[in-house]
Amino acid sequence: MIFKTDVAKHLEYGGRAQFLEGSRAWPSKRSTIAAEVSSSGDKETYVGLGEHPMPVEALDQVKVRGLSERSIEITNKDWEVTLAVSHNAINDDRVGNVLPWMRSAGLRFEEHMDKLAFLALNGGDGTTYGSCYDGYELFDTLHADAKAEYTTAQSNLGTSTLTLDTFNSIWVLAKALMDSRGEVVDMPFDLLTVSPSLKTVAAQICDNVQAYDTANREINPFSGEFRYQVSPHFDSAAWVISCSVLPEKPVILQMRQRPELVIWDDESVAAQGGIRYFKWSARYQVGYGDWRTAYMGKT
Repeated sequence: MIFKTDVAKHLEYGGRAQFLEGSRAWPSKRSTIAAEVSSSGDKETYVGLGEHPMPVEALDQVKVRGLSERSIEITNKDWEVTLAVSHNAINDDRVGNVLPWMRSAGLRFEEHMDKLAFLALNGGDGTTYGSCYDGYELFDTLHADAKAEYTTAQSNLGTSTLTLDTFNSIWVLAKALMDSRGEVVDMPFDLLTVSPSLKTVAAQICDNVQAYDTANREINPFSGEFRYQVSPHFDSAAWVISCSVLPEKPVILQMRQRPELVIWDDESVAAQGGIRYFKWSARYQVGYGDWRTAYMGKT
């Protein structure tokens, strides 16, 4: 029969401390592309009212303009990592690998949340991670706000191999995106995310003050305005420009439960005096925010 029991406090407390140390040691990048929000249940529905209208000149009559409701739903998922240690190993003080494992578990959870965020950004996948509020995938050519003042379809998906010229073309298109009122969003894009295969080109675009791909060496207007980051979870040719400075991000990381430690014994295992289990479990999931916060140059 499996049941919970008290454990050696030095092992439990030490394990928790090592887990937190590992969590803090992981060089997370997800905050640049994902906004973390808390969750109080199995799933959450996020309802927005669209953009507030621009001010208009006050004339004789009040001009009333409605709001366009929109929503998305994100369902949490369970995640866990578990270690089994024999009672004999604990009693014989042969558990030197348990505390390093706890530290590794802290690293792994942070790494996993990063992985989900970048996989979601790379995929823009309505099947795996859900759709945007308009029913289309994160990156699509047919984004539109139904029943809004501006309903013309818009695209945030390109097909261009990354170069300085194609980067400029995508940036121009991204800066022209309209909100649901028909106003130019003018998103302050400042981040280029690429695969490892595109790091060299990304560095030239973001860090080289001169155009790297012509003999004239003219000024590179994006140097210092954009920074880049590399994700191994991106397809080799994929690149995305996004805004990292505003609270709203293209990806949502919905957090229901941060990793928590549960410890229990299984005395039914005869060998090695039984088994003690150390299980870290958490609940979270990713979804999509406003598609206007990111533009994919190529999948």
